[in-house]
Amino acid sequence: MLEKSEVSRGLVGKYVDTYACPDGRLEVRRKGFSLPYWVFEPDQQRVSHAAITENKHLSAALAYAKEIQDTQLAE
Repeated sequence: MLEKSEVSRGLVGKYVDTYACPDGRLEVRRKGFSLPYWVFEPDQQRVSHAAITENKHLSAALAYAKEIQDTQLAE
């Protein structure tokens, strides 16, 4: 995911080029300029009990997502 910046906000809906370097690095570019990014790892994105209680409108959906994540961890 691109780091939030004025440049990245202007790229919504636009194409970027990705490059896989021989040394294992990845690079994201737009019109030749390298863009800072971070790797989204869904396994590290966890639903916490605090998130469930803080967001009452989504509490049922968040509780269900946490239940699924806990089941996957137990396997």
